[in-house]
Amino acid sequence: MGERDSVVTVWHGVYLAMLAILGASSLALSGTLRFDGTLLLATSLVMLGWFVLRVRARSGMSRDDSLALAVRANWRWGLERYLLFQTSILFLLWLAPVKSAIPHHGGYWADAILGSVERAAFGVDPWKILHLLPDGVTPVIDLIYGAWIVLIVLVSLLVAMFASDRLAARYFLAWGMAWLFLGVVVAYILPSAGPIFGPDLGFGFEGLHAELKGTLALEFHDMLWAMQAGQSSGLGGGISAMPSMHCAITFIFAAAAWRTRLREAVILYAAIIWFGSVYLGWHYALDGLVSLVGVALIWRATAVIADARWPVLRSALPDPV
Repeated sequence: MGERDSVVTVWHGVYLAMLAILGASSLALSGTLRFDGTLLLATSLVMLGWFVLRVRARSGMSRDDSLALAVRANWRWGLERYLLFQTSILFLLWLAPVKSAIPHHGGYWADAILGSVERAAFGVDPWKILHLLPDGVTPVIDLIYGAWIVLIVLVSLLVAMFASDRLAARYFLAWGMAWLFLGVVVAYILPSAGPIFGPDLGFGFEGLHAELKGTLALEFHDMLWAMQAGQSSGLGGGISAMPSMHCAITFIFAAAAWRTRLREAVILYAAIIWFGSVYLGWHYALDGLVSLVGVALIWRATAVIADARWPVLRSALPDPV
């Protein structure tokens, strides 16, 4: 271990600034900042165990005193990865009150436009075309789509624990930029609820609920509608279709996996999520397209931001084991 330049990375500042903006917005709208103690405790224990095992394995040491030295030499790196993951969850929790406030700023006026554009392009609502497939498709798509919220937490945890420094920087930057710029800014510019809420808000799609009878999608619909009506803002709360954050986050997965052996599998998963978003009526097909373009721009931006540095004083900082 020798001296190396100590730098303050620009991307940390950008990432924390985005979190602060979302947190301030959430606090202003709800009067509180939500945390999930159970998830925090469970993931903290997982990451603590992983860090100790990682340091022990990479140090090649087995004695307790040697392990303690290795932990002390690497705790800053481990703490950074821990905080990256835990703060990424805050984007999910703090977004809900912001999304819940969308209909109070002019209503969901974009649904009429998006629905008309797609009927003009396809001749019929796209979900009706997709539902010409055999009925056995529905439970498969319903399960895959419903498991998305669990998977995105798991993927973020794995990236925090195992990704290279640069990939972790780009992933978490893209994560924050997607939730803030796509999930808030674009969502407020084009406020829409999505076809599945058409019968509730009176803009059509009455046949969709009959096609979704008995699905997780319809149960989630009922839960979200009740939360919106009760002005509550739990995890996943808030109704907003444009753009699709389901698609956006899975597109980030694909970008992160692009140079790995998992690329084809992750691209397939992203395609299924886009398909499912239309099939289940959560989104218009255009919502996924906007997400794709948005993530492509965001991912290019992360390459620049992740490499930017502010030089400061030199100091003796140990490299991670």
